[in-house]
Amino acid sequence: MNGNGHVIKNLKINRPTEEYVGLIAYSTGTIKSVGVENAYINAGVGVGILVGVCVGGSIQNSYTTGVVENNDLSFVGGLCGVAAMGANIENTYSSADIKGSANGAGYSGGLIGIVETLTLKNSFATGNVTGYVYVGGLIGGGQNATISNSYATGDVHGDQYVGGCLGISFNSQIDSLYSTGRVSGNNNVGGFSGAYSGTIVNSYYDTATSGQSVGISDNQGSDNVSGVQSSQLNNLIANGTLSKYIPTNAGGTSGRTFTLQVGIDSTENSKITFDTALGFTLNIDVSTTANAQNALDEIDAVLDLITAKQTEFGAVQNRLDSVLDSLNVSIQNTTSSLSTIRDADIAKVSADYIRAQILQQASASLLATANQAPSIALNLI
Repeated sequence: MNGNGHVIKNLKINRPTEEYVGLIAYSTGTIKSVGVENAYINAGVGVGILVGVCVGGSIQNSYTTGVVENNDLSFVGGLCGVAAMGANIENTYSSADIKGSANGAGYSGGLIGIVETLTLKNSFATGNVTGYVYVGGLIGGGQNATISNSYATGDVHGDQYVGGCLGISFNSQIDSLYSTGRVSGNNNVGGFSGAYSGTIVNSYYDTATSGQSVGISDNQGSDNVSGVQSSQLNNLIANGTLSKYIPTNAGGTSGRTFTLQVGIDSTENSKITFDTALGFTLNIDVSTTANAQNALDEIDAVLDLITAKQTEFGAVQNRLDSVLDSLNVSIQNTTSSLSTIRDADIAKVSADYIRAQILQQASASLLATANQAPSIALNLI
């Protein structure tokens, strides 16, 4: 589904016990360039404003705002409730508040509730998150996640395994991730994550705003996340050490969308719509062989993005060329028809003129004959 930068507003779903709930309940495909604003969702398991459950699919260049409530069930996120089996999420954000139950809800995250084999990059969450166990400002919890160039700024509150970015995560790889929200809870509470295993590089949490002196409460990772003051964190962002994803516009979905009328009616077949958006970030670090390889991978990804946009523009150009050819044929046919009609009109006028002349001559001849008839009669007398 390509939303073409459009925004859906005031979505309301009230199904407190239902599973797989969102604008799209269950997705295995690609969803991109769509915003959902001022949504309210109250539902059960696998709940997200945009997607309830994303299995092996992709979410790109999209965002959500609003409120998600979840009483005693689990897997709740501002963008997506569950992202699993190779799901890919990039260039997304959510400012939705997550209001899970303080005595029952598990896996509550500002962006995603629970993940399994996920790739997440260039994304962030700014909403406040409340839950019971496995509560994170960005992701509630999960395993086998690869996360880069992302952050969370909302306040996070729960009972167990609570973190500014992650509630809990196992066997994951994190690069350039940070959190700034206030974090509170009772057991296994960290400014960055409640519990973690895997690798972490170039990642931070704000010790002042989080109110926590420990980045990861139960740390089984190969590297520790660093605690810094707000001014230090701002400097890391300003000098490019941390990449702060910024949407291309207020919607975060597109550059500018154009719709061209190419037909004679108002149907979609008579319109061509295309989006000029093209945005990407590059963080090039060649200090090590591994980092250099990662840099090449990033460049390849950008080239793929540019190629995809070229393909999109090429398709639009081909359709415009096709429409132009069709219009030229129509012009030729219309001109030919007009010429034929004009020729027929001239022939008709010529025939009418000759007919009028014949009638005029016949009338004159009959009048002359009539005038001569009395003279002939007198001569006979």
